Amino acid sequence: MPLFEFKCNDCGHQFEELTSSTTTELPTCPECQKVDTKKLPSLTSRGTVSGSSGSNHIQAPSCSPGGG
Repeated sequence: MPLFEFKCNDCGHQFEELTSSTTTELPTCPECQKVDTKKLPSLTSRGTVSGSSGSNHIQAPSCSPGGG
């Protein structure tokens, strides 16, 4: 099952949940136990790379002009 990211509309908590991509049921928020959650856009549509310790953005090395 794929891992999806959700946000609670009630308390604002963001969390990940292993959920079938075909299910229409939304998970319960682990913080406030409400079912008022929404699925966040997928990783590829947000354009960021996320790791287990938070968001890690990949950056190209910077070049300084006239540095030689």
